[in-house]
Amino acid sequence: MIAGEVNLKSNVNTGKIYQKNPFAAEVVKLIDVTFSYNGTPVLEGVSLSVKAGDFLALIGPNGAAKSTLLKLMVGLLKPGTGEIRLFGQDVRRFREWGKIGYMSQQAAHVNTAFPATVEEVVSSGFYSGFGRLFDGKKRREAVERAVDLAGIAGLSHRLIGELSGGQRQKVFLAKALVKKPQVLFLDEPTTGIDAASQQEFYRLLMDLNRHEGITVIIVTHDIGAAFDKAGKIGCVRDKKVYIHDNTDEVTEEHIAEVLGYRIPSRQKIL
Repeated sequence: MIAGEVNLKSNVNTGKIYQKNPFAAEVVKLIDVTFSYNGTPVLEGVSLSVKAGDFLALIGPNGAAKSTLLKLMVGLLKPGTGEIRLFGQDVRRFREWGKIGYMSQQAAHVNTAFPATVEEVVSSGFYSGFGRLFDGKKRREAVERAVDLAGIAGLSHRLIGELSGGQRQKVFLAKALVKKPQVLFLDEPTTGIDAASQQEFYRLLMDLNRHEGITVIIVTHDIGAAFDKAGKIGCVRDKKVYIHDNTDEVTEEHIAEVLGYRIPSRQKIL
């Protein structure tokens, strides 16, 4: 598929993971959430549910508050009104941060001159959030597991500044994985890396979702990857979020309305 193209009807052999169990535990739940910046609403009346095992891609035009939505989910921002729950608990009282892996947009802006090794960067994931610290042996084992899952086991002793952009993004993915989270929140993780590295990164996310049972919630501008890899699509526009549980049912017209422009497609919508 050419970059930017979307085959909205074909899911054959994509390996998507669909959440078929209606009784699966809710990982994230938003109920009538509103959020404003300096008195200007950017999200209004947003309600959604993400269940264990879901792979949700959030898409929308620039400035649609996709990153804001992600930050609300992980408690970095507080809603003006409404309720946000993580694993059934109000996010304001949530303390089990080891269940959460978060990769921000700022991860890509690392100081490559800083003399830190891959192992040191990944290990620093223990000190983010409120998760308890592991002892030395358990930390080493967890770091080894995380770099293996992220496909960078052979890079542990390399300096972060010696790596390519795609390799560095895998390092920050490993950092998000080091405390063995049950859900990953990723904000534009493939921005600024080449097409081959983007494909490899999404393959890793699919493997984590499928084989490790990790719920994935990702903000992305890569519409092709969103439709090929995710089981659910969340369209963010005009202060609202529209969740589609079956991407086959999303028309080109709807995506054009959400993004404000039409995406080329190889296959006509029947």
